[in-house]
Amino acid sequence: MAPEFEPDQALLSTMADVAGRRFDHVIVGGGCVGTVLAASLLDRDPHARVLILEQGPWLLGEHVQDLAPQTQALMDTAIATPWRTAGDLFLAAQIPHLGGRALFWSGWTPQPRPDQLRAWPAPVVRELGSYWAEAREVLGVHTAAYGPLHDMVRARIRRALPGCPGLETPASPEQLDALLASAMRPRTAGRSRFSPVPVLVGLLRAHPDRFAVVAECPVEGFRLAGTEAGAEAVAVRTAHGDLPLDGARLLLANGTVESTRLVLDALPAERRPLAGRNLNGHVGSWFACRVPRSAFPGLPEGHVLGAYYLDGGIPERQFHLQLIASATTDAARDHDRIYRSVPELSGADIMAQLAADEHVVFLVRGLGEISTDGPAESPVAVRLGADGTTEVDLRLDPADRRMWDALDACQDALLAGLFDGEQLEYWSSEEQRWTAGPPAARRQPFLMHEAGTLWMGESPDDSVTDLHGRPHGVTNVHVATAAAFPTEGSWNPTLTMVAMAVRLAAHLAAEATCPPARPLVTAAR
Repeated sequence: MAPEFEPDQALLSTMADVAGRRFDHVIVGGGCVGTVLAASLLDRDPHARVLILEQGPWLLGEHVQDLAPQTQALMDTAIATPWRTAGDLFLAAQIPHLGGRALFWSGWTPQPRPDQLRAWPAPVVRELGSYWAEAREVLGVHTAAYGPLHDMVRARIRRALPGCPGLETPASPEQLDALLASAMRPRTAGRSRFSPVPVLVGLLRAHPDRFAVVAECPVEGFRLAGTEAGAEAVAVRTAHGDLPLDGARLLLANGTVESTRLVLDALPAERRPLAGRNLNGHVGSWFACRVPRSAFPGLPEGHVLGAYYLDGGIPERQFHLQLIASATTDAARDHDRIYRSVPELSGADIMAQLAADEHVVFLVRGLGEISTDGPAESPVAVRLGADGTTEVDLRLDPADRRMWDALDACQDALLAGLFDGEQLEYWSSEEQRWTAGPPAARRQPFLMHEAGTLWMGESPDDSVTDLHGRPHGVTNVHVATAAAFPTEGSWNPTLTMVAMAVRLAAHLAAEATCPPARPLVTAAR
């Protein structure tokens, strides 16, 4: 990549580099949650020493949309699927590189209401109220309000909502405005997409004696010692040998399926009867459509945007719609600006859809939750196969299918209300052209934003982890990602994961008595 990133890679360590150094927390995963955990621990505890173990190498120094448009191709190639799937869907791929999925994410960061945190322990919901603001600050969350096009479309949405059963009508127009993550960066003299990598680089430079990141170090498991009443993780198994913990906390900040595999591998079956069940996640329907620019008279020259978030659902399931409006008078001139500014760029031909000088293009996205009826009824699960491979069973139940039908119907009703009598065209990826009718293949064949398999609760009888994500009966391991969510709703989970990570860091910092950290035994080579 660009030469400016090369010195940053030199800040990364090897296992040999960290052997013998002092650490209080060992974090598995160098993505968004692992980064926030490290930053919060270092900030809250001046004595804390933190190590991150990341499975993949350095790929990008920034979010892909802060780089050249040619890097978009990485979205479809920098992936891995180290699992087997069965059932109605496959699982969205992981990004096995430093920064993880947050290298490519769209930045939607809605804050769920307490009533949308269905089945969450009441103490956790109350405590999150103290951490939402910090989570928004960490991610650089701002309200989308882009100008004339944004205002015009928002007014149309307000008028259309009464004809869209299943979608909520917010109390004020401004509540339709999307919440997106970005940050003010001196290097770009403006907003940049949030990416964990610049944050990690800043922490490594600021805390060279208290923080280290070992990349290209897959974690294969961890070893427990002790009794069922109080087992302790004593070592981490990595591709480069065992890393003794010597009392350090082990914080699982990797993906839901990956952290579940580690717990399933470490605990005997009789001690984790519920682990791996209750797999939640999101399914999606999305497409692009457009209307002539003349439908929005008075738009200024240049590229203009709008972005909106609409809650909805059926009694059994939540869903939401994301709507992006984009218009330009010169797509060739504005190509780079469009690439860097449009929140959602999933799909290899997305820039072809947005290159429409005489039209206003709408990217319509819908996400809905599946499998939230509880662990006993859940038809989906994560398991370890006989050969040690992770197996993911993804099956839709009748409520899931009713939700998906309702979500698609709301998309169509909203568009009918927005563009009644106006010439509406839809993009066909198969034909690579605009057509008169909606695409038949709007439904995506994968589960995304997976969560729930190590859900928190008060008792081992009906949960896998306690209220701080610690597996019941284990003293020094914490699950720090969406795996600990009891349910996920339909809201994009990143803001909630970050708020939960900040909450966990605050808990660990308050719990620490801050004695001198114990040295790690030299890692095996």
